[in-house]
Amino acid sequence: MLDDVQPGITIVLAGARNAQQAIENAGAMNIQISETEKTFIKEKLQTIIQ
Repeated sequence: MLDDVQPGITIVLAGARNAQQAIENAGAMNIQISETEKTFIKEKLQTIIQ
């Protein structure tokens, strides 16, 4: 799971046709993001926000 939540970042579970798909979609959120990836994302977001 994401170990630190970033303000303004949300996750949408869309397209589930039944309960099983919703459960599988939710499982897709169980990801690990490296510090390098977090830095990259934060830098790119700053260019969009400003």
